[in-house]
Amino acid sequence: MSSQRIRFVTAILAYALMAVKITQPAPSAVVNGLQMSVSHEDAAPGSKEALQFTVKVLNAISQEIVITPGTTYNCGHEGSKTDLIKLNLTDASGVPHRHLEFLGSGPPYPLFCAGRIDFFEVTLKPRESVTLPLDLTKYLDLSNSKQYEQAHFHAGTYSLQIELTGPPIRYVDGRPTPQGVWVGTVTSDILQVYFDQEFAAPVSGLAGQ
Repeated sequence: MSSQRIRFVTAILAYALMAVKITQPAPSAVVNGLQMSVSHEDAAPGSKEALQFTVKVLNAISQEIVITPGTTYNCGHEGSKTDLIKLNLTDASGVPHRHLEFLGSGPPYPLFCAGRIDFFEVTLKPRESVTLPLDLTKYLDLSNSKQYEQAHFHAGTYSLQIELTGPPIRYVDGRPTPQGVWVGTVTSDILQVYFDQEFAAPVSGLAGQ
């Protein structure tokens, strides 16, 4: 199947897959001064907008914080402002599927990274927040492709939570990560979302790994 046809099939299934907000989530915990939430505006069932979410990151303390939620360039392709954020899904039976990574516009999906990564950094002043778009179609394989080793999820209701981990200690001119760069792992509130089509995700992020 040509790459053009694969993209076309992916687009058709993406529009068919619907995600809807069902419950009002409780506020998420503040981790090292950072709080994160995810929201979903009501959209027409079956529309592309039904899979678009908004991430809000708040600096809850009185000092500046530098966060790194994504990249501007990532391993040979254009990055995303939220591609370092991961998804946590819990199915209706209570089984968690955590740390589902950003896939980009695949398939096909890259097997490894051999190029440079340019980080997207945001400086938040005290009590300041930033809102960023998060596209669910960039995390889940909506094409239902059978040629990759993936876990396949049934249609139904899932709990959705997003997760951001601060960058590992980086050295600039022999010095460690500058003061003010946020580190740790923060998770968002939890949304209930409904999928009316089967979908897939890489097996590396299953069951609490």
